[in-house]
Amino acid sequence: MKRLFYLLMMVCILLTSCSFQEQPEEKGLPPVTVSGGSIHVQKKLKNHMDYAFANSTGIYRMKMDHGIIQYNRDGQVIDEAEASDVCSFSSKPYYEPYMYYVDDKALYFYLWDEDNSWWLYRIPFTKNKKGQVVLDYANREQLYDTSNMEAFAVAGNYFVGLTKHQVMVTMNIADKRDKKFKKLPYLSENCEDWMVLKEGEDWVLWWGDGLVLQKVPSNEIIRLETKRNVWYDATYEMGEKDIICFNIDKCECKSYRFDGTSKLVFDKAAVKNVIGKMLPEKMEIEKYKIDNIVKKEEKFYLQIKYRKRKEKWTYALLVYDNTAGKFLCGEERNNCLPPNKLFSSWWEMPEGSLLSIVEDNWYFRKGKEAYVYNEEWKTFKVIRQGDPEWNCFYAVNDNGLEEFV
Repeated sequence: MKRLFYLLMMVCILLTSCSFQEQPEEKGLPPVTVSGGSIHVQKKLKNHMDYAFANSTGIYRMKMDHGIIQYNRDGQVIDEAEASDVCSFSSKPYYEPYMYYVDDKALYFYLWDEDNSWWLYRIPFTKNKKGQVVLDYANREQLYDTSNMEAFAVAGNYFVGLTKHQVMVTMNIADKRDKKFKKLPYLSENCEDWMVLKEGEDWVLWWGDGLVLQKVPSNEIIRLETKRNVWYDATYEMGEKDIICFNIDKCECKSYRFDGTSKLVFDKAAVKNVIGKMLPEKMEIEKYKIDNIVKKEEKFYLQIKYRKRKEKWTYALLVYDNTAGKFLCGEERNNCLPPNKLFSSWWEMPEGSLLSIVEDNWYFRKGKEAYVYNEEWKTFKVIRQGDPEWNCFYAVNDNGLEEFV
């Protein structure tokens, strides 16, 4: 009798878990499976290190009412908190909080209060009853008043800031008494508008008076570039010790190593050469520049703005393979791009067409519409606010697609 009872129980469990299996929909999202009704296995984000507002288990957005929404990698809501959960600790009137950064340890945001203090806060992660990784609001903590900082970053277990007096501050997040200060005398006293281009587990790349690499927590400083007023953008960590940085003004790309050495990845001449190869007919190019850069794994997708003599600006999409060390042309290039269903060709695109790539989703803008191409499901479609794919874009932009369409 007991064996029959256990057998019936097993059948009920199997039927229950089958009922939770959702079928794939035409909209291009993979099916979601919840097994047993209590434990949910969160799929990891493969390229989360490239996204400021995502970690390996989720995507995060601060709502207009100052609450926080957490999505899984498919853009479906995992958890949602109200402003009372996020900001209830503030005893003073405060202005709009801003989400700064997310890693697998915590979510960081800063808050401007009536005393003009910009405090950085940290919310760690925990697991809920379903086994999902969610934010632990009960254990949020105040880290540092950044009011006197030109810029700051979180590198692994350390807060790092550059004061307006050109002093590097490094603080151990676990032990806030453990602080280090380092004056940087060779920096110009008048150099303002410092910013962090990229941070890793044990380094920060600063841009202001040239390029400066700071090792954390040793505070060793390596000056990579000394020329000021050069626009650097789209910086990525490649491999273990390579930092790829694009010089927008020069239309070139360099790779920097932790010993201070560097090598040219490609220069302006290489960009002009590949444009010349890809044009359907021989035409002299008068001007050209990088308009936007998007990274996916070991490839860079560069939207180039170029002009043939006495004609209007034209926008084209180039592909640079960092592993092969070259720009791709012909079929090699076409095989790395989605099927073109939006424009006459990848050489005749409107300005700002390729917005970003998040996991398998390619985001495009055409007119006032946002489109997504999903590599896994081979689908191309218009998306609206509230769609799961729309939510995934918050991984790379805290304002979302609302900023573009």
